[in-house]
Amino acid sequence: MRKLVKTSVVAALLLGSMPVWGQGTEKDLYDLSLEELMNLSVVSASKQEERLRDAPVAIYAVSREEIIKAGALSIPEALRLVPGVIVRETTNGNYDVHLRGFDNTARYTTTPDKANSLTLVMINNRPVFNYNIGGTFWESLPIDLSDVERIEVVLGPSAPLFGPNAVTGVINIITRSYQQQELLVSGQLVSTFPGTSAIGSLAIGKSVTERLSLGLSGNFQQRQRLDDEQYIFGQGEVPPFYVSSQEFRKAEVEKKGLDPEASLRRQGVNGYATYVLSDKVELDFSGGWQSSQAQKVLFTSVTPLTYSESSSLYGNLSGKVHGLSMRLSYLQGEDELHKLSEYYTTAYTYNLLEATAEYDLRLSSKLRLRPALNYQTTTYSDLDKISDATPLGGLMNAEQSLTLAAASLRADYTLLPGLRLIGSARMDKFDVRDDLYTSYQVAATYALGDHWTFRAVHGISYSGMFYNYAFIDATIPVSQNAYYRLTGNQEVDLTHNTLSEVGARVQLRENLQADLTLFTQKLEDVIGLKNTGMQTTPMGVLLLHEYQAMPYTVHQNGATLALKWMPGKQWQLQPFVSVQRSELRNFDYHNNPNYTGKTVKHESTPAIYGGWTVNYAPAARFNLNTSAYFMSRQHIHHQQDLTYANSEGELEGRLLINARASYRLIDKLSLQIGAKNLLDQQEREHYATDRMGRQIFGGISYNL
Repeated sequence: MRKLVKTSVVAALLLGSMPVWGQGTEKDLYDLSLEELMNLSVVSASKQEERLRDAPVAIYAVSREEIIKAGALSIPEALRLVPGVIVRETTNGNYDVHLRGFDNTARYTTTPDKANSLTLVMINNRPVFNYNIGGTFWESLPIDLSDVERIEVVLGPSAPLFGPNAVTGVINIITRSYQQQELLVSGQLVSTFPGTSAIGSLAIGKSVTERLSLGLSGNFQQRQRLDDEQYIFGQGEVPPFYVSSQEFRKAEVEKKGLDPEASLRRQGVNGYATYVLSDKVELDFSGGWQSSQAQKVLFTSVTPLTYSESSSLYGNLSGKVHGLSMRLSYLQGEDELHKLSEYYTTAYTYNLLEATAEYDLRLSSKLRLRPALNYQTTTYSDLDKISDATPLGGLMNAEQSLTLAAASLRADYTLLPGLRLIGSARMDKFDVRDDLYTSYQVAATYALGDHWTFRAVHGISYSGMFYNYAFIDATIPVSQNAYYRLTGNQEVDLTHNTLSEVGARVQLRENLQADLTLFTQKLEDVIGLKNTGMQTTPMGVLLLHEYQAMPYTVHQNGATLALKWMPGKQWQLQPFVSVQRSELRNFDYHNNPNYTGKTVKHESTPAIYGGWTVNYAPAARFNLNTSAYFMSRQHIHHQQDLTYANSEGELEGRLLINARASYRLIDKLSLQIGAKNLLDQQEREHYATDRMGRQIFGGISYNL
């Protein structure tokens, strides 16, 4: 923490010059009105468009223009501009993202259990979620920043609106609209050094007739690691150690055509079509393809970093007919979680079909109801991936399906002028369970004049049922003649989060806004692998494990303050900070045979984190920007810490300062140059992952 304070002083001295690059945009900061800059509209708080200041929950949004000017090179990196979001870079371009924390609460877990499976990520309300192990594979998103209009983040349980897995909140990526007569072209090409990377994207679209608009986009990223070492977990009498990445399992890496210096390879193509029949009838279609390879924290017991691969196709059709909204989406793909796995395979194919229908029923000028139905079916199979080269089989050794049926109702009632009451409830039924899971949310907002809006919310949300929880049937080698034997548990209690929150949004002056949130939340029934015994077989010793809900609870109290200040037309400042305390109650190592519950501090979630952006546009063609992101000290634990004493998970406080300058050469063509991690802080951001040093980047962008 001392180091964080020291670097904060250095950062303060830099705030006068502020630089970070961005791509050009159809509407630059210099052209935006004060009202446009201070008041964004959002749709994720209530599933209807409203001013952000009127939203009944803690919601924050970052616009396309703000992302551009901050110089973010990917969607998860752009989330560092949003209050309440914890973002760690594990290798160049690969990120671990959490909302308010609750990360690795079980402490002494293996690498797969550290992933965030509690946050729902969506693209235009379409979930992009891995239902096998839970969570979001950020590198496998088909879109990139050229597609993005804004990103909305709802903090807190949101399942009543968006379904299971919105346990800690929702990240909703809203893509651009091409409903304009002129041709809209936007693109960028950027290179970075060191860790030589090439990043590019292009989007083009327009209205081809009075009713029909079309769009097309493509993107790619080729990123190299910034570190040349690989951490190896301890085994037996051999303690953990670092080796050269080039030497780590060299023969197998070369045989499979993998690049130990590559951190990310991804590409995607997307198409968009909108047909407007009338003011009350509209159809939207989007479809696309992506392919990606990454070295990231995912699935291995040898080293924190895993070679993984993914490819997928999707199609999404949504429509509005008067008050009825419908969506039908299909996704099919193939993942391989651990390309260097021996004797067993982590590859599988999958498909997902989802249908939703909602009706906006306006009973009066004061009362609005929104009933909804949702149906989702998924199928995962690894049968085609099992061969003679994988004598231990796969993760499921079967083709399995999960079906979800749900119904929900939302009521929005204006009781008095300025006083709005909202209630939502949703019931989810999984076909493998007899139980009904009910998530709910009640909220109220009160507008005191034009400058003060108060809000209060209470709710609970459940996670979904994942394939590894229900169907895993895997034998994974641990050491010579010893294996983990993992089995599913369809009766496992599902994780849920209960939140109580109050907040206020205040227009302190015409050019100064403040948003304050105070919250308390409780996470229960965290699911993990429980050691259920040992079995001796001819092949060796089997260490039996089953997914079970753990007996501890996680309690978190905190506050988030975000400011937006525009001292002049040329200046925009947005500082934000979250301060919170997290603790584990009735906690012990979950596989301790003599479990003794006690209350301990949860060290994996930082107690303080936040950042700022400062943008200066001295002229119509020139823009300077500085952004920062900081986290206080954390301690991320690993299962091997029980056996080997080490400090790899003790992460010091970190302050990242980025800088960018851009110059518009002609009307829509811009040059940009900038730097990330100006202070060249070398500390790792996750357990034994890459050291992320300073990077210089530059490029061009074109927007018409």
